Amino acid sequence: MPNDSPDHVHIIVSGETLSKIADRYHLKLAELLAANPEIKDPNKIMVGQRVKIPDAAAPAPVMTPPVVPPAAHETPAPAPGSAAAPATPAGMPNTSGMDEAAKYDLYAQYFSRFGVNLAALDAGARALLGLRITSSTKVNGGLGAYDDRIVVVWRDSGGKHVKEFKGTTEPSGRYEGKEGLDANFDGRKDLGCLPDGTYQYQKSHSQHLGRILAPCSDIFVVRDVDHDGRFTAEDKAASVQEKLNSGRSVLFHAGGNSMTGSAACQTMPPEQFNGFWATLGDQPRYQYVLTTVA
Repeated sequence: MPNDSPDHVHIIVSGETLSKIADRYHLKLAELLAANPEIKDPNKIMVGQRVKIPDAAAPAPVMTPPVVPPAAHETPAPAPGSAAAPATPAGMPNTSGMDEAAKYDLYAQYFSRFGVNLAALDAGARALLGLRITSSTKVNGGLGAYDDRIVVVWRDSGGKHVKEFKGTTEPSGRYEGKEGLDANFDGRKDLGCLPDGTYQYQKSHSQHLGRILAPCSDIFVVRDVDHDGRFTAEDKAASVQEKLNSGRSVLFHAGGNSMTGSAACQTMPPEQFNGFWATLGDQPRYQYVLTTVA
């Protein structure tokens, strides 16, 4: 009977190829294909597909994600006879039809790219994942768009668990010039955006926002210093002189139904946020990985 344990299965994420997967596990492409005879064409793979890793393969090393422009991320073509769900934006993994264990294995790959091994977490410990579709702050007339995904994962004696929520990880243009800091000292407040990375958040309460998750320490925030609605490498370079403690205001909180209410925060529609908060349980602190998928 084939060994299909999670330790020997790789779940394909956006931007991966079989050659990259083989390199990661110190295999030759031919060895990987031999272990997966159902893959007839190595160029036709898709996000969420399970790839068996031969038992003799070396453990996957911790990988630091490359700095790649969002436009360089590719969305694998669906297999013949299948189609992605229309509601899933290009680049965002389509998990419809997957059980929780398969979803967990898929999202574990994103965590591992940032050096987070979910298997090493305590039983029941929740970890947070943000999947970002890059969009302009000016989208939807400056009201923002819930086109990102916030995921909560954990495992316990009952197995692997995943809860997915619609949200945003980017600010909306309605706060242009009103919120943020003047990072390049030109007399205008610059909106901020949390860059891809690993963060620690804790439960807290705001008199204005109610229930929130707040950063446990100072974090760097990229500022839109040219006010073009995008957060580019040039913006990042111009943002390094700002005070790092400004990042303490990058929260998780409930947004509105018709606007995201984010000036840099990770927000969700009210009902989604209520479900998100309930999923957090009694745990006070959470590891959060944020990554751009498209």
